[in-house]
Amino acid sequence: MRHLAFWLVLVSVLASACARPQGRTVPSPVPASGEVGSAAPVQSVGIEWAGGSGRLVVQEAELLVESADIRRAADAFQSLTRSFGGHVSVADIATATESSEPNQAKLTLLVPADRFEEFLAVLKGSTDVLRVRSEIRRQNDVTDAVIDYAARRRSLERTEARLQQLLERATTIDEVLRVEQELTRVRTEIERIAAQQAELERRIAYVEVRVLVVPPTVTEVRSLGETAREAWRTSLFLLRMLLHGIVWAVILSWWLLAGAAVAAAVLVGLWRRRRALGRSASSS
Repeated sequence: MRHLAFWLVLVSVLASACARPQGRTVPSPVPASGEVGSAAPVQSVGIEWAGGSGRLVVQEAELLVESADIRRAADAFQSLTRSFGGHVSVADIATATESSEPNQAKLTLLVPADRFEEFLAVLKGSTDVLRVRSEIRRQNDVTDAVIDYAARRRSLERTEARLQQLLERATTIDEVLRVEQELTRVRTEIERIAAQQAELERRIAYVEVRVLVVPPTVTEVRSLGETAREAWRTSLFLLRMLLHGIVWAVILSWWLLAGAAVAAAVLVGLWRRRRALGRSASSS
């Protein structure tokens, strides 16, 4: 009977671990608003509940900027990011094969969310930026995901504690092995959720800013002589095309010319015959 009770308790623990948390309650709100850069960073990997009117958001931004010196601008943006307490995730400076100067730079900058607006204003006002060609911002509300992770982790931690108690009560090798197997599975799941919480915490606390730096757009103004030379070359090209068209028309329509020649020969023969008949009639 003792073994039966042990297995019944184990089954009930596993059943409670597999059940998804329902009826979650929401405690005090986490301060956050819908504005970009106002989401409060969470405190630890074990992200606490969020509720009330507060929301947790993941923010992203994309900028396309023009700069006369791409390498200097890329270095300046990276230094600016570090000065704001952020860090550089990607820094890819591409150089054209025929030149030693870079033709573009791709940067992924992680900036603290509470300083995002200030960072963006400083970056766009930098002397290395000639023009901001485009700016895109995105927000993704992750409050429900935060709540779900927290509920699942707490449920698994309670299951872990009950399994630990069962392990202390186990008397046979079979019972010990079975409980240890379930403990390993539950702890692995807890570690997986903790890693997901840590990644979500990072994405909430830092705004990912992707910056593409390109050379300025140059509008070419041609001189009058260049325009005249281009017009002359264009007229010669059109004349050659016209002559080629005439040659093609003549060659492709040879059968029309042959038919016209035969018809002309017949008409001339008829005209000569009628003329000869007219002369013979008048002489008689």
